[in-house]
Amino acid sequence: MKKLYLLILILFTITGSASAQNTIELSNEKVKIDGNYFYAHTVKKKETLYSLGRAYGVTVDVIVKNNSSLATGLKEDAVIYIPVVEQGKPAAGNVKQTSAKKKKYRRHTVKWYEDITDISEKYNVPVESIIALNNLPNGKLKSRQVLQIPDADYIASFIVNRGKSYGQTPQQDSVMTVTADSTAGIIADSVVTLTGKNLSGRGEIAERKSGEKLEIALVLPLNSSNPENLSSNFMDFYAGALMAVNDIKDPDLTVNVYDLTEYTPLHTLLDVPGFDNNQLIIGPARSSRLKEFTGYATTHRIPLVSPLDNSAEHLVEECKYMVQVPAPIKYQLENVVNQLKEQYLAEPAPVLLITEKNGSDAIYAAQAKRLLDSLGIPHHDISYGILEGRTISETLVSIVDTLNGTPNLALVPSNSEAFVSDVVRNLDICHNYGNTRMIAFGLPKWRNFETINVELFHKLNLHLSIPYFVDYSQPEVNRFLLAYRALYNTEPTPYAYQGYDITKYFIDLAKRYGRSFINLTDFPSAQMLQCNFELRPAGTESQGITNVATRNIVYNPDYTITLQK
Repeated sequence: MKKLYLLILILFTITGSASAQNTIELSNEKVKIDGNYFYAHTVKKKETLYSLGRAYGVTVDVIVKNNSSLATGLKEDAVIYIPVVEQGKPAAGNVKQTSAKKKKYRRHTVKWYEDITDISEKYNVPVESIIALNNLPNGKLKSRQVLQIPDADYIASFIVNRGKSYGQTPQQDSVMTVTADSTAGIIADSVVTLTGKNLSGRGEIAERKSGEKLEIALVLPLNSSNPENLSSNFMDFYAGALMAVNDIKDPDLTVNVYDLTEYTPLHTLLDVPGFDNNQLIIGPARSSRLKEFTGYATTHRIPLVSPLDNSAEHLVEECKYMVQVPAPIKYQLENVVNQLKEQYLAEPAPVLLITEKNGSDAIYAAQAKRLLDSLGIPHHDISYGILEGRTISETLVSIVDTLNGTPNLALVPSNSEAFVSDVVRNLDICHNYGNTRMIAFGLPKWRNFETINVELFHKLNLHLSIPYFVDYSQPEVNRFLLAYRALYNTEPTPYAYQGYDITKYFIDLAKRYGRSFINLTDFPSAQMLQCNFELRPAGTESQGITNVATRNIVYNPDYTITLQK
């Protein structure tokens, strides 16, 4: 069996306790900031502010006051700026000397998610002028690097000296200044994205070459530094992911596992050397942490998969490289209405749309009505408050078919446990009246309601459309179950199934297309162990991908729950 490469990366920061006796390799790179010259020094391991100050002949205070990034400490591989001390001048490097002249250029501290094009657009200045002013021969930037932003005088002089004529608008300038020689390949991918369209309309799609290395990042809050308090749910997700990697059996695949709890603040993870080599990032699990990754994913063009949080859907609208796996509730509702449609077409019957008056789920009520209207399904709209629940059953009985045993259909787009409990009680009253049959259609959250007797769900033949459901009658599920028990000596949780499904599906995509799979518009559908995949690009080319697939389940009168195919 192929060796499984798992890399858990921990970022070591430079502390003040490092020896001051280490030999400092002085930088030969100088930059001009505010009319003064500075050495651009890349911090090495075990270097301290004291040792750097002695090597360059300045005080620690001078270094700190000229580098705002040191507010978070001195870090390995960070670039800091140290004043050049001229002969005949004090070695202390009086700060007033470095800042006495009037500032000619604005300064910009590079954020981890920015590239040179972002900064060019932010200040409406040509990319080449930033490169020239800051002596950036290849256009590459580092996080927390301080840049000078050219002013109008500099840009005018720059244009004359280069003998170029720029357009009349900042947008034209930024396009015309993109050249292969001036950017040394940094802009090449941007050009492909902007002009190199294929049939998908989202960007280039490239088949991954045979033998090409493939690195995947798995980012989870495992809390691995505290063995007595491991995050059990995410450890289960991780265990399922490992089984998927083992099933894939690709010798060119490396899975890099990052414990999110080890990286505070978060940029210390994104600054890990080689993190941008990953061609796919699965996680973090929470919407708030995913938000912090979207800029990085965009800058480095790395697909970012949201594995568990369906509230992260809004990030798809902001980031082309975002993939939302748990189907948002609007698609859950859309799919349950499609279940109702199939039932209605098979046997037309009265349809009741039951909503809570002035309830908190008005948005779902409105969507349900729009869906029914768009499908041409006639329906009775019934809206009432909890206090009216004791009398509403009479209204329901007057509407439904109580004679012929026709299955009356009741759609209840609500997540309010109190209201749903009252509706279910009233539907049960109708069900017991004459020869009445009632079929209810609800939302996934109903499965978690504790105050409703589940027997009523079976009695009302409840239909739900949910993100996750394991069908133990499937051979693949039983194979996974037996293998998981044998390997871990415990039962797999829903998190373990999800870890397997997501890792298997997206690594298979990355194996074929690398990171360019994000540009597909026609993704392969898949029925996995616990969830289905039907990925759909959002409305514009600058937006991401959403999984719209759910699993349709039915509560049967014989107290079984079946998965509809």
